[in-house]
Amino acid sequence: MESRNTLPVASMGPEELVAMMRGERVRGASWFFNIAVEALRRAGDRLAEVAAMMRGIMPIVDCLVDRVLENRGALDLASSLLGREVECGLFDADSVTTISLSSAVRRCLSTWRPARIYLLESRPGVELDEARRAYSEISEVVVVPDAAMSIAVRRSSAVVVGADLVTPTYLYNKIGSLPLSLTARHFGRPVIAVFEAFKICDKVHVDIPVRGGIEILEGVPLGIITRLITDIGTYEDAASLMKAYRKLVHTQDFSR
Repeated sequence: MESRNTLPVASMGPEELVAMMRGERVRGASWFFNIAVEALRRAGDRLAEVAAMMRGIMPIVDCLVDRVLENRGALDLASSLLGREVECGLFDADSVTTISLSSAVRRCLSTWRPARIYLLESRPGVELDEARRAYSEISEVVVVPDAAMSIAVRRSSAVVVGADLVTPTYLYNKIGSLPLSLTARHFGRPVIAVFEAFKICDKVHVDIPVRGGIEILEGVPLGIITRLITDIGTYEDAASLMKAYRKLVHTQDFSR
């Protein structure tokens, strides 16, 4: 795995990995989680020092740091969850609206093959070009100004979003995900969230990074999401998902 204009990850020390995360502006939570696991693994007896350096990069990183500082065996649990793929199943949609770039969403859209993907510009983010390129490999992509999301939603069979972090009450994703989800519910379109189980976190308070004076993520109440598609199954409600996740964690004892 390589980031643009960097040395290969395999040759980097923890400080370099942390610096690479702090400089990244396009990649999503899955990438940050992978790099954060590597940085903590390479920290050795400097675990607490490296963990402190990672604070505030992304909520998914903060959650991992909290778990590892409480129990270093959590690194083994985190590693066991890496590489798992969402179970997309079947979904008949002639067109969908999505926001930002998500590897999990891309996987499901590749399975479902809608005829058209409406893609919000996702400002103030800078990942539009990369998202358009990735989704164009699947279907026709129509880029829509964020302010025109209601038009895209009315023309879609569903809204599909990824996740940067999922707590027992909220799904945190790219800014704009909340109005997009509310618009979908207003027009009677299902809101489908697609993400891997490692993004689930028991944190109640989530510190959101701010860039240019604007928070880059926002919370979507889980109650307005119609379907939760993950690598541990598909669920219609958050309580069932959390129960399945806790069962998974309980069966993998990495305590030390």
